[in-house]
Amino acid sequence: MSSTLTLLRNCILSLLLLIVIICAFRTAIFSQRPAPKTPCRSTDSDFIKLSPEIKDRFQSALRFQTVSYSPERANHAEMKLLQDYIHQAFPLIHSSPLIEHQVINNYSLLYFVTGTEPLLKPYMLCGHIDVVPIINENLWETPPFEAREVDGYVVARGTIDDKNTVMGILEAVEFNLARGFRPKRSFYMAFGHDEEIYGAYGANVMGKLIAKRTPELEFILDEGTMITIGVMPGIEKPVALLSVSEKGSLTARIVVEESKEVHSSMPPRETAVGILAEALSRLSKTPHKPQFGRANEWDLMESLAPDMPFGQRIAAANLWLFSPIVSYVFSLKPTTDAYQRTTTAITVLQAGQKHNVIPSRAEAIVNHRIHPSQTVNEIVQKDNEIIGDPRVRIEVLESAEAHPISPHGARDFGYQTIASTVQQIFPDTIVVPGLMIGNTDTQHYLHLSKAIYRFAPTVLEQRDVSRFHGPNERITWKNYEQTINFYHHLIHNADADALSVHKEHTTDL
Repeated sequence: MSSTLTLLRNCILSLLLLIVIICAFRTAIFSQRPAPKTPCRSTDSDFIKLSPEIKDRFQSALRFQTVSYSPERANHAEMKLLQDYIHQAFPLIHSSPLIEHQVINNYSLLYFVTGTEPLLKPYMLCGHIDVVPIINENLWETPPFEAREVDGYVVARGTIDDKNTVMGILEAVEFNLARGFRPKRSFYMAFGHDEEIYGAYGANVMGKLIAKRTPELEFILDEGTMITIGVMPGIEKPVALLSVSEKGSLTARIVVEESKEVHSSMPPRETAVGILAEALSRLSKTPHKPQFGRANEWDLMESLAPDMPFGQRIAAANLWLFSPIVSYVFSLKPTTDAYQRTTTAITVLQAGQKHNVIPSRAEAIVNHRIHPSQTVNEIVQKDNEIIGDPRVRIEVLESAEAHPISPHGARDFGYQTIASTVQQIFPDTIVVPGLMIGNTDTQHYLHLSKAIYRFAPTVLEQRDVSRFHGPNERITWKNYEQTINFYHHLIHNADADALSVHKEHTTDL
């Protein structure tokens, strides 16, 4: 008997030793940082310096109140004025024989820049000119459409969503045209006018037009996740989240209907309001299961591993062993938990009209953001299981499936071209594959490319996260200068015909 126990103990110790060796080996591998890219410096001849004219153009664009309120209501007059301003502000773009320009559905802007090598697949740079409404102007330190300069920032609606992208791309292209540069690889610029209200008349139409001319693009880059500072626990360096997928969405009406209204003086044991309240309580207390490891969460953690503190690095390098623990840590904060599961948010409640009448109908609106490993039908079925009451009806109002995961390996041209450009303009920044939690115009471009990325070269500190779609939205002038240079260098880097011929940054691109 003792020999059997000894053998069992030895087997367990051997297994533990093997696990320790594997963990140590993988931790050592993931401690190696990739070689840094040669940074672009402000003293380089190809660097676009922030001039008074560039600043004035950006501030002028921000002053147009191009607000999208709902699919039925938008400030189209201001969109037309911004469109006219863009024509006037970038004369080379709108007069060059290399560039075709179309206005789509009166307000969206579509450009095609002709390259010298037609065998290279074109790519596309995207943005949008509309902005979200101002909910409470009293919360703004300066008027939201005056674009005032405050302590090195320009403060206005649209500074980081998304006029910085649109104007940054246009500045880069205008600069290149002024220098006589002609790209090898053709590319599109697509600027929608209704992204904030689902893009049905902008990106949706542009996507169909592009498909007729170019069935497949090399890659697509739209707005999206940003460069964060102090958001990732344990990471001191800036982290560029280059999103390779986008969550799906489901908006559902949860309805309970009883046979008739009754007076509040004679309440039944169960009412429509009470039944609905219990159903909503179950939904809010029973989150959908985490899907850690079923999308790109492992790639995200392994990309961060070299810059993590040693203890965290062991876990990130050995997710085959520690993924349940890492998933639990993700679940502790809403900002990280949203990366690994389908989220549930109760957003609207509606029931009675009079204080002394118990209503026969009660309803609520629930919004889900769906993890890429799950489908709309799965979530509806799961909601029904969680509620577990046949008197509660779920009506799907709007839905969109999560996007496929775009390639993001070491040999994937689009991802690596964007990542290299980030590291040129933002030295010492870690680039990792992220997940776009919100929705973008890329939903209308999925048929154009398998390589679709969502990233904006905007630096966002933890203290500024609430400014996105909130009051006092702002960007530093330095970051806007970096934005222009990011797109300028990306256009040049995309001219390579393969990753093997990617060149390091020089002063003469």
